[in-house]
Order: sequence, then structure tokens, then C-alpha cells
Amino acid sequence: IQPAFIFAGMALATLMKSSEKGMGAKGREDALALSESTRVALSNSYSTGWIDVKLVQAAYIMALFESSLHPLYSPDRLIAALHDLDDLIHSHMFTKHDADDPHVSKFPPGTVPAIPDTVTAGTPLAHQKRCACVSPEEQQVDPHAYQAIPLGWDSAWHADEIIAEECRRVCWGALALVTSYNTLCVCFGKEPVKFWIADASNYKLLFPGEVLDRTSDKFKPPILMKPKESVWALYCRSMLLWNYCNRLLWGDLAEEDRAELSTEALNETMSLQDSLDAHHCNMNTVVLYMCRELILNSRFTITKAVRRVIGQEDLDRPFLNRKEAEQWVVWQRQVINRAEMALHDVVDKPANMWTRRPYYATWYSNQLALCLRVWSHDRSLLSVLELAKSILRAVDLLNGLWPNTFHQQQCSDMRQKLVDACTSVGLEAPLPPSPPPALYHAL
Repeated sequence: IQPAFIFAGMALATLMKSSEKGMGAKGREDALALSESTRVALSNSYSTGWIDVKLVQAAYIMALFESSLHPLYSPDRLIAALHDLDDLIHSHMFTKHDADDPHVSKFPPGTVPAIPDTVTAGTPLAHQKRCACVSPEEQQVDPHAYQAIPLGWDSAWHADEIIAEECRRVCWGALALVTSYNTLCVCFGKEPVKFWIADASNYKLLFPGEVLDRTSDKFKPPILMKPKESVWALYCRSMLLWNYCNRLLWGDLAEEDRAELSTEALNETMSLQDSLDAHHCNMNTVVLYMCRELILNSRFTITKAVRRVIGQEDLDRPFLNRKEAEQWVVWQRQVINRAEMALHDVVDKPANMWTRRPYYATWYSNQLALCLRVWSHDRSLLSVLELAKSILRAVDLLNGLWPNTFHQQQCSDMRQKLVDACTSVGLEAPLPPSPPPALYHAL
């Protein structure tokens, strides 16, 4: 087994247990030492040509580690880790592992990453689809509950089949990391980084769990849905589409091509939305939310691309108009409300969402920065300031759990900007940092 994989797993596991409510500063220093051992092992394996799925998994874990708050966290370290992961996957074409499978989805260069067999937008079938993720014999799923159902494995798989599925899942996981990073770039008006794995034409890879779904009763007649419409498949397809939409906006295209492809991309968002709406199961709450957010972001990006065609582009604005900004605020409010519910639920469930996931911290601080940016373009949108105050509470908590001087200074500057913004319109300023008492008794 790859030494880098062992070191990487130990590094991230140690960091996850080393909040101020866990092993503290000593644990975080130990995690850093293990991460350095991982780097050495990664380099040694790469230089000797020992490259396999376990090495890719090690690079993936390190990219996740660098997206987390640790003592040396910085954006430069994160982008370097993402490039290492991207280069490793590219070097051995891991995303083309299933090139010989007749059922694998393939996307020609420059075309919208769509799957024709699943298109029902604008047809009667769009309203007849309903997933079978939960059988009639099973208890009905609470649509308001927080559900997380892990992807399955077949106990009968032999070693090669296990490795193949590991390859698929780590590649799609890597796409999730670079998509998250580029989402932030676009939100702040920066051109997204050109990662190889962000290009749909580089994929000839089955979706996570698709091998199992092919034989599952969940996708057999009379069920209208197909394996490529599972929750996880829709998530992967949404990521591919969003990355493609960035090419529509930032790429060097003839304007007539940009207009035509934008229409095709918009049709694909509707098809994905139809498939997503058919999932009444709420089996993977977070994944469903991420799908919806990606589809919404794709539509925003397509709108910008169309405006570019008619000479009305404004890449500096996070949203083109107030309606889009309000949609985003409503969407983010739902996400933040769910997060706060998880925090208040610590009486019955340990607050692992907060004390075991250091990679959440930068997502919250980036959402806070985006709120302030939206406010700077529309100072009458008071709801975005209220959202920012809610996000700041989470940021303060996470900064207390995972201290990092660089990140804390960034957040302190944003806090002051939020205070100034609230004061300027007569809103109550955010409260000083104060972790909820329940957290101290959570572990």
C-alpha cells in the first residue's frame, strides 16, 4: 500500500480530532508533521513511477487537508495541492478508466455535457418521474430531516472491481474540490483556474455507484428514472455542467457559438432540475442541496454569457440583478438555517459538524465575503446583511475551534466591514464572538 495514503489518512484524521475541544494545538502540530511526511512520500512514489489509485487518494486527502483550517493554512497551499491532484489524475488518465464500457457517458470537446437518454424537459414525462430510492414498504422519509446515506459497495466484488470503483469515486471527489475552488473564483469576479479534470471532454468514467444502479430495482420498469439520474450521478453531472458554463463565459468563443451553446446549456439545467425534482426521497440532503446550488449557479453564469453576446457583460458583479441576488440570499438562508439547527441539536448529537470538520471553516468565511460583495453593489438589499450576520456566527465559532492567524485576521476585517454596513443603514450590528454554551458540553 502507498505510504503516502497511510500518512495522508493519519494527517487528516488527526487534524479532525484536534479542534480546541479535542486534542488542541498539539494535535494540530502533529497533523502538520504527518502532512509533511505525506508530501515526501507522494514525491517519492511519483518520481519512482509508483502511481496508482491509492496515490491519487492520498493527493485527494491532502487537498482536503489544505482546504481545512490548520496552523499553516493559506490559499497558496490550497491551490498548490489542487494542482498536484489535477496533474496526478491527468498524468495517468484516471478519468478515462471506463473508456471501453459501452454505457459510459462521453462528452465531445466543446459540447454541452448532456445525456440525451435522460432529457425530459418540456415533455409529459417530466412530471411523471418519481424516484424509487425508498420502497413503499419502507418508512416514509421526513422531507425536513437531515439525511446522509453513504454510497454502497458490493461484497461480491473482486479486487479489480473494488479498485475500479475507488478510481471513479476519487476522481469525482477531486472534481468536487476544484469545482468548489472555482466557484469562489467566479463569485469574486476572477477567472476560474483551468484544471484538466474540470473539462467534461476528459471524462469516460462511470458515475459513483452506477455499476450497482444498473442492476438495482430502483431503475427498472415501471420506474422512469435511469441510473444516470441517481442523486450522485446528478451531482457529478451538475458539476460538469457548471464548469462547462464557465467556458461559455470566459472562453474564447465566436459570439454566435456562445449564444447557441448557452441555449443548449440552459436546456440541460432544466433537464437536471426535472430529474432532481423527481427525488422525493431526501436520502442525501447535502448532496441534493449541492446539486440545486450548482444548477442555480449554472443559470446565473449562462445569463452572464448571454449578456456578453449582446455587449452587456459585467463580470465584476456577483449577480446581474436584484432578483438573482435575492434568489441567492433565500437559498443561502436555507443552508445556514440547517447548519444552525445542527448546532442547536448538540444535546442529542455531538456537534461533530462543527468540531470534526475543519474543512467547513473556509466555506463559511467565503460566503461572508460574498455577502459583503453583494452588499457593495446593492446597498438597499438589507436581507444580505442579515444573512451575513448569521454566517458570521458560524465563522466566529469555527475560528474559535480551529485557530489560524491568517484566517482570523481576514475574518476580523470582514466583521468590521459588516459592522460599518449595518450601522450605515440602522441595523443592529453583529454580536461579539461568543460560542454557544451547548458546544462546551457537546463532547
